[in-house]
Order: sequence, then structure tokens, then C-alpha cells
Amino acid sequence: MKVMELNHESIMSGHLKIDKTLDRIKDKFFWPKLRSDVKDFIERCIICQKTSVPKNKIRIPLNPLRPSYSLEIVTTDILGPIKTKLLELLDIRRLRTSTFYPECDGLSERLNRTLKRMIKCYINDNHDNWDVLLPALSFAYNTATNSTTKFTPYEFKRKPKLPID
Repeated sequence: MKVMELNHESIMSGHLKIDKTLDRIKDKFFWPKLRSDVKDFIERCIICQKTSVPKNKIRIPLNPLRPSYSLEIVTTDILGPIKTKLLELLDIRRLRTSTFYPECDGLSERLNRTLKRMIKCYINDNHDNWDVLLPALSFAYNTATNSTTKFTPYEFKRKPKLPID
């Protein structure tokens, strides 16, 4: 039970879904019925029940971008005041997408949805601590296995030290 709490409920774990929590646990532990135990634990998690997207909600299909090597594609929702000269210097091709048209940038939209859900799990009643949560939630997201690459974003640099370690 403590293993599942640390790998799901801890802010460094981010209340992520079944597969991501399972990946965190099975990297270091194994027991019979591990998957069903994790599934049951998360299905009983009150915070996850309150913050999960309803199953019957209509979802917009996203077009996945398939990079051929690490960091080939980096997306951001708001680029900010980056000068054109800097983009040219770093050989970055800037693409513009339509506002409120998530199909154009599915990677960013998916990250935004996950991050908003993670923030909902930990934000206080006044909704004024979200910025303090970002470093821990960023760690939680970056140490979760990506379903496409089967790696964590953090692993491109080094193996992360998790709260369970």
C-alpha cells in the first residue's frame, strides 16, 4: 500500500493514471496481481475521481507527430518574446498554429490537459499555489514513462531518483 501511495499520491508522482503509476512501481517491485492492485488503488483514489475527465466527453482526435530521433521536435504553447535572429541562430523552424485548434499541436495540447489535471489534484482551495506546485509536477511528468517512446523525458539525460528510492 505504501509503495502505491508513494508512486501515485506523492506530488513527485502526480496522481498519474494506471499505466504510468504501474511503470514507476514495476521498475523496482513485483508481486502477484500487481497490475490489478494498482488499478484498484487508482480507481478508489478520491482525488483522481474528482479530477478525471469524464469518459463520455467528446475528444478531438490529435495528429501525433512522430520524431525520428530524440529532441527532433520540441513544442511549446506560447513561445514568448523570442527574437527571430535567435531562432535562425539555433536553426529552429517556427511553426504557427491556429488558436483554439488543438489538432495543429497535439503534443502541447495533450501536455496541457495532463498538467491541468495534475494541478487540480494538488491546488489549494484559494487556487493561489499552482506556481509553487509546478517544479514537483514537472518532475512527476518528466519521470513518467511516455507511452509512445517507452522512455521518460528525464531519461534522455540520466536515470531519475524517485521518492521510492
